[in-house]
Amino acid sequence: MDSTTITVICTLIVAIITGLLTYTASLSTKEKEVKLAVYEKLGIDAHDIIERVEHNTSWLSYTFQLNKELTRENIIDAYNRVDIDVRKIRELRVRIMFFDKEIFEQFELITKKHGALTTEVCGHWRYDNPNHTTPDIKYTSYEIRKYTFRLNELKDEINKLKNKLLNETSEKYNKTLSTSSAMIKYIIGLAVVFIICALTLSYVQKTEREKPTPKETTIICL
Repeated sequence: MDSTTITVICTLIVAIITGLLTYTASLSTKEKEVKLAVYEKLGIDAHDIIERVEHNTSWLSYTFQLNKELTRENIIDAYNRVDIDVRKIRELRVRIMFFDKEIFEQFELITKKHGALTTEVCGHWRYDNPNHTTPDIKYTSYEIRKYTFRLNELKDEINKLKNKLLNETSEKYNKTLSTSSAMIKYIIGLAVVFIICALTLSYVQKTEREKPTPKETTIICL
């Protein structure tokens, strides 16, 4: 293969690679935009929904701490101060399940714990009980201390989950934002290697052709 042929081939390869790089960069940009949008929306929605659960728990805790003469009606009013959309929680649950298994398991545990505890605190769990406690019955001092402790403990767990989920989504967001496409790097690497090999081969062949041809010497014997 002469140098002219190699030059033509290198030119064609550069043109092909340029087209591939343009196409790959376009796909990479679209993929990056989709990922960024997913992480951003997940972070915002998770903050809003989980924070509502946290505020709901906080209201119950503050009500127990600030009032010593409490009835279940007071606690039910405190619970209703911060609305919790169960439908949004279920939607977030599915999105977290595809995002991170460990965070999903923590989210499941905390939402179940919150549901069970708030049901118990508000007295709803007693509705099917023949000895149902009506909303105007006061909490005992022991119940106030017990529920205050459990609500504060749950509030700390919810806050940790919220921060962990926000940190994970922001970390993946920033990583997606700063990284280049691996495909582009791979194509560029192959192109550089091929062109270097082709130029080296061309140089070697040219050097071989330019070597002086040794002159034949005829020895005459007398």
